[in-house]
Parts: sequence; structure tokens; C-alpha cells
Amino acid sequence: MDKFIATWKLVSAENFDEYMKAFRIADELREVSRVIKPKLTISQAGDTVVFNLDSLFTNQKSSFKLGEEFQAKTMVGTDCKVTVILDRDRLIEVSKSDESESCCTMTYQDIVAVRTFDKV
Repeated sequence: MDKFIATWKLVSAENFDEYMKAFRIADELREVSRVIKPKLTISQAGDTVVFNLDSLFTNQKSSFKLGEEFQAKTMVGTDCKVTVILDRDRLIEVSKSDESESCCTMTYQDIVAVRTFDKV
């Protein structure tokens, strides 16, 4: 987990627009999401991991324990349940809502989106 403790900047987002369309995210919000470049800060206190996602548009904070489901909100305010696991050299985030399930290398049905961050 130590190698993930850092601040990361978004450098690419492959197929993210199609992913957002699948979740019926409004055109205006998708447009904003295409142009903003959020920073993701990952920290850890004991066994609690903290994700801070900051941009001009939104600031989101999630605190959780690896492998344990927690409540979160999507970018449009929908409640969802999220589980983050460490799988070898990857952090995998799985989100579930009443209508959908997704995974970060974000996959929904046959749509796959990849958002890549570089360490700042």
C-alpha cells in the first residue's frame, strides 16, 4: 500500500465519456468531466485509507478500510456502496448502486474506461 501514498494528477481518461453515458450522466456534467484534471491524494492512518479527489468542480473525500464496503456518492449524488481492494500492484475500486455495478478500471456492461493518474 505504501507506494500508493502520494498525490496523483489525472493524465488520461480513456472511454470515460462512454462510461458516464451508461450511467445516464447529463451532457453538461460529462462535458465538465472531460476538461477538468483532478488530483487524487491517497493517505493512510493505521488501517484506514483516505482518498481526496480535488478539482475546480468538486472535492470528494472517502475514508475506508481495504476490503470493507462503505457508503459513498457518485458524481451526480447517487448513493452507492464501494469496496476498495489491493490486488498485487493495483488498487481496485468496485462501486455498486441499485441500478449498476462498476469497477475502476471502470467497467460497465461492455464499456471499459481507464483513468490514469501520475504522481505529483
